[in-house]
Amino acid sequence: MPLDLDFFIKFEIMDRDRCKKAAEEGFPSRRMAPTFEDYKQHQVEQGIITADAIGGKYLPIFLKSYLHVGLLDFDITEATEAFSKPREWHGAPMASIRRCIHALGSPRLGMRNPAAYHKLQRLYELYFCNNDNSSPLSITLSDHPTQSGKKRQYGDSTGEPHSKRHQGPQADSGSSSRETTFCPTLQREVRAYWTLGPDVSAEEAVRQFAPILSQSLKTTHA
Repeated sequence: MPLDLDFFIKFEIMDRDRCKKAAEEGFPSRRMAPTFEDYKQHQVEQGIITADAIGGKYLPIFLKSYLHVGLLDFDITEATEAFSKPREWHGAPMASIRRCIHALGSPRLGMRNPAAYHKLQRLYELYFCNNDNSSPLSITLSDHPTQSGKKRQYGDSTGEPHSKRHQGPQADSGSSSRETTFCPTLQREVRAYWTLGPDVSAEEAVRQFAPILSQSLKTTHA
């Protein structure tokens, strides 16, 4: 988690004002998010890190302790404190904030760092609780359904998807030599392409693979 969450809160508020003024002047502007360089430069100016640092400082947060008491030859408390110290990171700060926002649903975050929890909640409200749908963390999703309402288009004659994975061997360069293949498990010739598509029922799948499961169980208990 970025050590200075206040920087991101102030950045977002100022960017909102910038976009609002630009829209009022007839020059709409896209929302912006702090980059790795922005966060690093801010902490350099604050004297928190030096100019040759690899990046801004981040605070590791462990929602659950994975160190097993009694199995290690060092003090668990000292180890946890050492792992939890702020350290420099060269990655994108918004990626870290996204992961932190995901953790807002865990009550452990509020118990371990109440101050950070409230600041992350504030960032969540700034990024997502707005009406302009232009959050720097948002992902554009299509609101238009597919034409047929199905995951894949089906052929008119066969009823099978047009995906190459589900097509019969006749669609693969017309080679008849690929129509069947020998299955060492079933000890017989089987079709050489996958037949379990969206149009296959669970009953058909069980009936097809029952011999394989039966033979596997016999081999296991032999």
